[in-house]
Amino acid sequence: MELKRALELRTEYNGAEGVIRVDVDGYVCLNEMLAFFPNKSLKEWQKNKTTQEFIEISSKDIMGGNPPIIAKRGKGGGTWAIPIVAFEFATYLSPEFKYRVFNEYINGTQKKQ
Repeated sequence: MELKRALELRTEYNGAEGVIRVDVDGYVCLNEMLAFFPNKSLKEWQKNKTTQEFIEISSKDIMGGNPPIIAKRGKGGGTWAIPIVAFEFATYLSPEFKYRVFNEYINGTQKKQ
């Protein structure tokens, strides 16, 4: 997926408000999703065997050979993932959170087209 410009998903969860960015290549910022869950860990999620299998499958089949997860340094940095992997991460955080983010993502991408 290539968006015409970056997308910001504005969301609220458990009384906290925030923005989750989607870059022009369609990658979603996992760090911004994680900010809603201070007791969860990106590293713990990545260690999970099911997560590793899912990422391996997605790296073979999705995004035309682009890596499913990338790390960016500097301004706008963080850990970024293709949408399907980002939604898998959101499931780890909270099924309700995944539902909200997924709906906002769908609504946001449909408005951009």
